[in-house]
Amino acid sequence: MNVTGTLGKTAAAWRIFINNVGSTGFWLLFSFVLLFFVCFTVYLLCDRHRVVTTYYCGVSGFFYTLLSIQHPLLHFPLLEVDIAVSLHISVYLTILLSGVVSKKGDNWIVRGLTFPGYFFINTSLLWLVLLPLTVFLPEITIMISVSLGGYGFFQAINVSYEKVTLLLDQTIAYPSLQRLKTNIGRQHDPKKPTEETKSPLLEILHLADLDVGPFLSCKRCARTIAKMLVLKPDMVVFTGDLASPMMSQSRSLHKALVPLKSYNGPKYAVLGNKDHYNKKKVIQALETVGFIVLSDSEDVVSITRKDGTDINVQVLGSAFHTSDPQLKIRRLCKTHAPKHEHFRLLLSHTPELFHHLSGYKHLNQAASQSIPSQKRGRFLIQGDAGTGCDLVLAGHTHGGFWGLSSLFNAINLVSKIPSRGFWANGTSRMYVSRGLGCCGAPMRLGISPEISLLSIQ
Repeated sequence: MNVTGTLGKTAAAWRIFINNVGSTGFWLLFSFVLLFFVCFTVYLLCDRHRVVTTYYCGVSGFFYTLLSIQHPLLHFPLLEVDIAVSLHISVYLTILLSGVVSKKGDNWIVRGLTFPGYFFINTSLLWLVLLPLTVFLPEITIMISVSLGGYGFFQAINVSYEKVTLLLDQTIAYPSLQRLKTNIGRQHDPKKPTEETKSPLLEILHLADLDVGPFLSCKRCARTIAKMLVLKPDMVVFTGDLASPMMSQSRSLHKALVPLKSYNGPKYAVLGNKDHYNKKKVIQALETVGFIVLSDSEDVVSITRKDGTDINVQVLGSAFHTSDPQLKIRRLCKTHAPKHEHFRLLLSHTPELFHHLSGYKHLNQAASQSIPSQKRGRFLIQGDAGTGCDLVLAGHTHGGFWGLSSLFNAINLVSKIPSRGFWANGTSRMYVSRGLGCCGAPMRLGISPEISLLSIQ
């Protein structure tokens, strides 16, 4: 067989193809042929849950195909068409491997092959956001999209290890939702803990939105968790979304949590919206490493702290509800009333449930006096003292829309959904994690992924 001749014919065919790229009809036909091949291959390779996996691959590919019909980067004079087309093809390869990984598991080869596709997806999505600007500055818009796409991809893999101090001063009651300041010790090496001024009431390792998949591998997730366990938290909690929708079919999900198997402290979890794609496997993975999965239920545990003293903790876990969340969260808190001399901790996947709590665990005199007199009567009447909590832990938001903090802060003015950080409502407090994984495209702009040890004061 003449290898040189075969390579020459392949190069000639590639050149003919490149010369026809400018035709929208040809481009669309080529893209849908690629998408059909991807979906067909995924369907053949995934013997379990193949319909669900193929569906998500198809939807992702269809959306990207429509976006790429007139993608200016494919005709951008500063970039070789060969490179642009290769990046376009790499997106379909990424979708294919994302489906295959749900059955075969992840490895460094898969992650390496999917990175170019993820980068080009980021660029495409940012170009769509900046579309109005292309009318006036088309080339500059593309350069901004490429630059931000690369930066967002880099920040998505740059995990922030944090030790966050939360001051729970419950002598102060806030009549409405209020964001509070925190003392955050950011450190690349968690083995060097931030010094505490006094012994904390409780130290909690908060895991949220891991979204394990082809972008965040099980091994990388496990290494990240292991780095924080050296700080010896009093307890570990997980507030939902263990895996991406396609990876939720995998039998190796528990490998992402392996370091927790040797951790002897209490571990509690609630499920997120993505965990319901394969609820049984997710619960099995969590229980394999020792988590107690709560679903509109409670558990009471006595924890021996580092100073040798004990603290009683009442842990409530809210199930993920799409209908009547206000009724169900209040029912949960009233059914499991506050226990005397117990720290009351509520785990919820979504932070918007915080609005539906009255905000008061116990309405003491000091807290009552801190409410403005013109609002005191309304809050004393409507504020059921049984539906508040000492601390609510949540995630879900990933810190904002693709990590665009300024945009999400503007949305917060209307929606009043806390996107990240420390919040107060009445005498209750809530901390919202930015999460470790990514929602959809692996991109974060301005807000890095987070894994935190919460030091409760």
